[in-house]
Amino acid sequence: MLVLAFVVGALFRLGNELGVAVLRMFGTQGIVIIGILVAVNLKRLQAEDGLRRLEEQLQALPDRVRVQAVRGPGRPPLWLVEADGRRVLVGTSDLANSVGAGRAWRLLCRRAEELAQAARAHGLAPGEATLALVLLRRRAAEGQTVEIAGWERPVVVVNPENVGRLLASGE
Repeated sequence: MLVLAFVVGALFRLGNELGVAVLRMFGTQGIVIIGILVAVNLKRLQAEDGLRRLEEQLQALPDRVRVQAVRGPGRPPLWLVEADGRRVLVGTSDLANSVGAGRAWRLLCRRAEELAQAARAHGLAPGEATLALVLLRRRAAEGQTVEIAGWERPVVVVNPENVGRLLASGE
């Protein structure tokens, strides 16, 4: 990133010294590229932090709770959590906090549908498990749920810090 910033600065300086406008144009494009790279890296860091917090919560669960990673290749991670005869399939969403409410709801509904499809693919029938969608980069509203056609219980939307409370509540 630092090298790219140096090259962009050099392009602007050369453009001004030599009077060649195309060099300033390339410098401007370099600034755009730097912005895109920073945004991509920030998203990755936020998602990694959310996953780390979720995994800490799952590891902190009591010994009687069985946690099994059921992730598929190239897919978002999933965990099947079993305790006291209850099964919860925990999935993730990296939906950003900056997304507007209407679009966020549509994306949450789509991700909840994908979670239900993953549950069926792993042999879980509707009514057999609770589906939980953990928001890695956005704050979930208290008690937020998403209804899915063909699934008996709504998908519970939680923050990484509330996974333990969800499992303890018996929802």
